[in-house]
Amino acid sequence: MSKLFIFSIGGSGSRVVRSLNMLLASGVPHFNSGDQVFPIMIDYDVDNGDTKRAFKCVDTYSNLHISAYPKDFEKNHETDRRFFHTSLLKMSDTGGGLTSAYTMQFRHNPDDKTFGDAIGYDRLRNEKSKTKDLLKTLYDVSSGDDTELGIDMTVGFKGNPNIGSVVFNNLKETIELKDFFTCCTPDNGDKVILIGSLFGGTGASGIPELVKAIRGNQKTENVHLGVVMIMPYFCFEKDDENGTVKSNLFNSKTRAALSFYESSDVNQKIDSIYYVGDNERTKTPYNLGGDQQKNKSHIVDLIGALSVLHFFNSDKPIEPRRYKYRMHDNEEEHEPGFTILNFYKDDYQKIIYPMVKLAFAVKFMRSEIAKKTKVVTDRPYSKAFGLPSYFDTNGRVSEPNSRSRVNSQNAKYESGLHSTLFNFQLFSDQFIEWIEELKDIGNHKLVLFDFNRGIESLVQDCKLSKMTSGFFGGATKEQILVDPLAFSEQIQKHYAKTYQDAAPVNGELHFKDTTAGYALLDCILIGIENILKKSEISSILKIQ
Repeated sequence: MSKLFIFSIGGSGSRVVRSLNMLLASGVPHFNSGDQVFPIMIDYDVDNGDTKRAFKCVDTYSNLHISAYPKDFEKNHETDRRFFHTSLLKMSDTGGGLTSAYTMQFRHNPDDKTFGDAIGYDRLRNEKSKTKDLLKTLYDVSSGDDTELGIDMTVGFKGNPNIGSVVFNNLKETIELKDFFTCCTPDNGDKVILIGSLFGGTGASGIPELVKAIRGNQKTENVHLGVVMIMPYFCFEKDDENGTVKSNLFNSKTRAALSFYESSDVNQKIDSIYYVGDNERTKTPYNLGGDQQKNKSHIVDLIGALSVLHFFNSDKPIEPRRYKYRMHDNEEEHEPGFTILNFYKDDYQKIIYPMVKLAFAVKFMRSEIAKKTKVVTDRPYSKAFGLPSYFDTNGRVSEPNSRSRVNSQNAKYESGLHSTLFNFQLFSDQFIEWIEELKDIGNHKLVLFDFNRGIESLVQDCKLSKMTSGFFGGATKEQILVDPLAFSEQIQKHYAKTYQDAAPVNGELHFKDTTAGYALLDCILIGIENILKKSEISSILKIQ
């Protein structure tokens, strides 16, 4: 069992965590049963929309994992490759830390709104007047919201790493970092990865300070340390270039950061560096920060998440290593963008195939189980789980509360299954939103699934059908290779083989040596796998 600590810095780091959350939900094979992931999101902008959204995704995932995989469940079960099988934890969950959140808030004084407030500029008098004179030579101290000392930092550092580096110097005093040093045990294979952009203020200034703090602590000085450095990949719409942050300066800011990292030996302290960016810039509405900063998911975020998976599965190199990732174009002429077929073979099998299975699970749950279609409700597995009773007429699951059991008309009501269904519903909403956003990023859009189409056409460019000719050479017609009935049959077969002995005990549905939430997810997963591995279907999906 190993632990991975992920320090995501600023909005860019949070967006990568959001994409990583989707990959982990699919059951990617990069983590074994019992491995633990600790997301630690850092942003001076406490109301940042990207950070809040990433937090909600992580929280939903964690709640579902807890209901389906209770404590120590992995010790007695083979859960690898299962949906949501990897633990996402707070440091307080280990018993070795006090941190009970996924975010690190290091703006301890809410009254420190400007950079001048944070460094106590107005309090520098008498014997400290020389320090004030020095600051006048280093920073623009004239009046105005856009001057360096007057900059409003409640929405971050506005692309000023020279300001961020001063504020980040206080990181080593935070409870969260102290907890990290307590919980991280490099001798047991624990690893640490940082994620941040080089063209803004928060990531560019936070990375070197965190590297310095980690390497400066005796316990973690030799830990396997990686960094995902996000290069420019978007630009602001033309009308917004008069704002405080200017995307036409992203390249120069990145070069300055790279030069500093190299000359100050920051890079030499990092074992593995992943450079991720896109020369074709996606146009993004201008937003300084706060709750309105919710950039759409991007293929760069996904590649950053793939970098995290690669890092966790790599041995610590003797000498620092540098990585770049690229997609391949296997079609000479095609519409702009990528589909699942543009991933390299290894990533396709390890990443895309699990994602395809998850997409089918989301589709089947929403269109069949939630809608309480006859093909599902008539199956013994549906009756055993009591599935119809959890969904209202709109196909939604209510949030579990203390009255749920009393209000339920289901004699087999199981609180853990209720929680699993509710959180799977929330996650499905988040997953579909993420998938839809990936389609809307210009020539490098990533079109994976279309949840508005039938289940046979769910996967882009991989319609699960074939053309057959009629009798005696008659007209050809399209034959659909999958339908909800086929999925439901395979789910039922796995239920009958593995969980048939389930029975209510003291008013709750109990499965031998497992939980109802895990059993349902397992039945859906194996049922989907049995469909997809059929030769005609696997050949269309390019699955080995």
